[in-house]
Amino acid sequence: MNMPAISAHVRSISFIAVLLVVTGFFIYVVGGLVWPIFFGMVFAVVLYPLYKKLARALGNREGLSALLTIFLTIIVLFLALYVLGSLLLRDAAVLIDTVGQKVDAVAPQGQQLAEGFKNLLPQAVSDKLDQINLREQVVGFAKGFASRFAGMAQSFTANLVRTIALSLVAFYATFYFLKNGKRWAEKVSHILPLPEGDVQYLADRFFAMTRTSMRMIFVMGAVQGFLGGLIFALLGITAPFFWGLIFALLSLIPGLGHQILWIPTAVILFILGSPVKAIVLIAYGLLVMGFSDDLLRPYLIGRAVKIHPFLILIGTIGGLASFGFAGLIVGPVAASLAAAVWELYERRYGNV
Repeated sequence: MNMPAISAHVRSISFIAVLLVVTGFFIYVVGGLVWPIFFGMVFAVVLYPLYKKLARALGNREGLSALLTIFLTIIVLFLALYVLGSLLLRDAAVLIDTVGQKVDAVAPQGQQLAEGFKNLLPQAVSDKLDQINLREQVVGFAKGFASRFAGMAQSFTANLVRTIALSLVAFYATFYFLKNGKRWAEKVSHILPLPEGDVQYLADRFFAMTRTSMRMIFVMGAVQGFLGGLIFALLGITAPFFWGLIFALLSLIPGLGHQILWIPTAVILFILGSPVKAIVLIAYGLLVMGFSDDLLRPYLIGRAVKIHPFLILIGTIGGLASFGFAGLIVGPVAASLAAAVWELYERRYGNV
């Protein structure tokens, strides 16, 4: 009497096993395209408002609207990469050529500070420090830092065919996510065995955090990069555009950001005998850059993303460590989804 039920149960388990194996094999096959597809989805989320406006203007022609959206995006990205890449390579080359001279200029004062510091340490530690060639360490680090950025641009050019191929996959994915993404999302919501409303809640959090991450990258990065590069240029610091880019990247780390760069720079200016410039930089960093960060960050994060800044911080740093540049988006999104899942758990089982 129980055989049909057992048989049905076995068939269900078998079907799920086949489903998981086939899906896993498919993911393995397309594993090399995961990031282009992921960025295609991210681009679609960000570009969707523009796509909808074009669709309304073109009489709901979805395919044409998606193509036009991608075409405009490619033009903007190409122009931005061309200008930024040219300026970055120029400043990186200048920095590589002059960093040794700068270190030689600061060496006497730095040596005096190092000697005074070593006198405060135990003899064994001082002996170890004497074995370190500080100049070579600093020059090597600075040159390696600048060379790494220049190498990234050269690597981008050297792997141009592969980069173009992956970019085509990303934009191809963007096209279909724009055109069919809403219908696919509804189908996924229907298939997933989650309580009603939970899938939509998680999707809303994903979309909100994705847009927020992109705003943080472009808006916050552009503002902090401009402000940092501007003050470096006014103070006569070598390669201001290069350092502006570093400011832009550091600004994406909540709670730390621009201080990581301008505080050591102010110390170096003091050592070089430019106390006025150092004081100007400190005041500018605290008042102008600090105020812009405090003003922009809450506005960019907005009310749609209900997540503690500490989670965004560890999500961003963890994402960078695990996935590189893509972690700037993956990390905060993962943190936001994790927070959303635990919120759903608290609502459902918190009072049990």
